This record gives sequence, C-alpha cells and structure tokens, in this order.
Amino acid sequence: MFPKLFSASSFKQYCYTGEATGSLSDSYGIFEFRELSANDFLNHAIFSVKNRAQRYLSHLENGHRCFGFQNKTGEIVSYFWLSMASEDRTLSIPFFKGSDWLLSPGEAYIWDCRTDSTYCRRGLYRAGLKRLIALCQQQQVSKIMMSAELKNYASNAGIMSAGFALCGAVRLLRVSVFKFVFCQHKKPKLSRLLTPLLTSDVFPVVL
Repeated sequence: MFPKLFSASSFKQYCYTGEATGSLSDSYGIFEFRELSANDFLNHAIFSVKNRAQRYLSHLENGHRCFGFQNKTGEIVSYFWLSMASEDRTLSIPFFKGSDWLLSPGEAYIWDCRTDSTYCRRGLYRAGLKRLIALCQQQQVSKIMMSAELKNYASNAGIMSAGFALCGAVRLLRVSVFKFVFCQHKKPKLSRLLTPLLTSDVFPVVL
C-alpha cells in the first residue's frame, strides 16, 4: 500500500472568553462526571469501535486525560479529551491531523468529544465542557482552546454555547514530507512534517 502523500483539513479555532466558572458539581441530572481510566476504555461499549480503546490507552500513556459522564448503571455515555501542558512537559495534540501542534505551559486543549447517539440532546456536551473549563481554571490555565471542523455545525454551536469565542480558522495541507499551515490573520507557514508547530503557528489572534 502506498503512503498517503496528500491530505487537507480545515478547522474553526476557539478560545474560552467566558467568566470564571468556580467549582461545578460532578452530578448533572442523572449523570456523574468523572475522570476515566484504562479500565474504562476496555470495559465500555462506547470505546469498542474503530480501535478506540487501544488508541486511547496510548493517549493516556502520553499524558493526555479523558473525562466522561456515566449513567445510573455506570455506563459511560459521553467523553471528552483534555490536554494541559506543564512547566516541565509540552504536549503534542493527537487530534490535530498529524500537525504535531505542541502546547506550551499555561495552555489547554479540549478535543475528541463524543456522546452516544442515545444520549444526544440532553446538554451533556455543554455540561462537560463547562466542567473541563472549571478544572483548567483551577490549574491556572491562561488559554483554553478547542477546534471544530468547518461543517460540523452541531459541534461549533455547542462550543460557543459553553462560552468559547471564535478566533478564526486554520487550514492544514500535507504534501509529501511537507506541511503547509494557512492560519487566518497570519502569513502561511511551510515546514517539514516532523517539525513541531506552536500555538502561534496554528491559532489565529483573538478577534
């Protein structure tokens, strides 16, 4: 099989600009919000498709954290990935299409949020984002960011309902061993695939 030599993806970029949330209850209606572990990935149906369990175990090993809502029977019905860089460790975001975007200290990124179709339209997306925002603020994170594909209208709406502001858009192109970044309000950037990108490369200025 030939390696994929070209790919393209476009995202809207968001940054949280709402008020300080304070601490939020772990309960939301009949659901409980908690941090997930390796055992959750191996034992819940929501992680059984598309080899998610094995990929997510790797994310945990690389320092990323996952949180989710469970129902009354203990089944995970919604989950959210969170990455926070620290003074002694930067983190590369797996979600961002192989761009190797590295978070710097004081930055957090929420990604790969999913809800079981049976539990959609119950406010779990917004409620989960609010709880992760509160967690980041408790950790003195200065910039909380999210992305959504341009045509994912439901995700874009949910992000903004949680207090995030649209900052612009970014388009990523991979051509052979090079990557091109077209970030709104900035000059295009060309680099080799293995060259890390910083937030300043892929995140537009706040409008």
